[in-house]
Amino acid sequence: MRRPIFPTLPLVLAVLALALAGCSKPKTVLTTQQKNEVDKSILAALPEDPGLVRLDADFGGKIKLLGYTLSGGNLMPGKTSTLTWYWQSTAALDGDYKIFVHLDGARRLTLDHYAVAGLLPVSAWKPGQIIQDSQLIEVPASYPPGGARLWVGLFDAAAWKQQHKDVRLPVKDPGKTTKDAKERLLVAKLWVGEKNEKKANAWKTPTPPTMDGKLDEALWAKALTEVGDFVDERNGKAVPGAQTTKAGFLWDERYLYLGVQVQDNDVRTPYTERDSTLWTNGKRGRMDVVELFLSVDPEVAGSYIELQVSPAGAIFDAIFTGHRVPEWKEAAANLTLSLEKAVFVDGSLNDPKEDRGYSLEVAIPLDQLPGITEIPAKGAIFRANLFRLSNGPEIPSCWNPAGGDYHNLLAGGLLTLAE
Repeated sequence: MRRPIFPTLPLVLAVLALALAGCSKPKTVLTTQQKNEVDKSILAALPEDPGLVRLDADFGGKIKLLGYTLSGGNLMPGKTSTLTWYWQSTAALDGDYKIFVHLDGARRLTLDHYAVAGLLPVSAWKPGQIIQDSQLIEVPASYPPGGARLWVGLFDAAAWKQQHKDVRLPVKDPGKTTKDAKERLLVAKLWVGEKNEKKANAWKTPTPPTMDGKLDEALWAKALTEVGDFVDERNGKAVPGAQTTKAGFLWDERYLYLGVQVQDNDVRTPYTERDSTLWTNGKRGRMDVVELFLSVDPEVAGSYIELQVSPAGAIFDAIFTGHRVPEWKEAAANLTLSLEKAVFVDGSLNDPKEDRGYSLEVAIPLDQLPGITEIPAKGAIFRANLFRLSNGPEIPSCWNPAGGDYHNLLAGGLLTLAE
């Protein structure tokens, strides 16, 4: 299980007190207890924590955001989560800079603060120091559920207060993520609110399925009812009948089998080579592809794989040791699964004539999955999520919405090997 780094009780109380007060000013005179809290927040190295998401972003050549942890998975209306930032000073920074945090979902939550509950403002950071900065995020009970984006940056609080000027420290290098035109660093795509944890069985098959991509055997009929119809990836709602996608799993002693049926009136993909960017047309558009994210650990504390299959039968496979770590090109180079696969296009690929869709079958060797020490038996539980992307106006859909971050595998479903 991912274990966040929790602050001590005095620090939590201090954070809460400052949050209620608006964190308008940093502390200038510290008590002995507060000095101890500051000392604890200054680290020599990043902690060994599987829940740490690395960002390695640079603000103005002065401050780096090395990464963060977030407790509790999804943000829940009416509840509080702990967000811990790991900053590093690389050069002295003059001015009254304050950390701004925006949670942009159905509406914006502004969570600006001075580091370490106001006890250690940026102006007091010394080059080379790593700062562990925890804050509480309390989502109002009335906050609507749905996808949200978490942004962070630094602004000159004195310039804003005295002259009403919005002076922000520029994002010199966004590292492992992106920034926007307002010098905000995109930290994460999240889901706010309850989400029913979906569950499905992978049924054991006495004989391997015929790998022709058609999914017309009786053993697939039962499997395709398990995952069921995909939902709109953006809001969890049903998709139109002409755009439905179904999926199911089978297994035996050697393979985990994935079968997917896609309704699509214009099946297209330009890619034929392995590990091509199957999900995009090279610009801002998407291409037809099915994506599977899979971990043999239901808590996703270790490695996970990403597997994509296009309607042309092209494969993209990658192994990640942490959330989007390493970057995707290296992750793809580190994994080449010995797959068996087949795709059937009900229509004509890359042709303007109207199609009906496509279906695919993939046999994934169980002994090649990361974290496997012995062949799984009945009752083993994996964590999985599935996505279907499409060119044109079709709705992107999935098994379980992940707030826009497909690598947020904890937002997926539980897959049990059953007989």
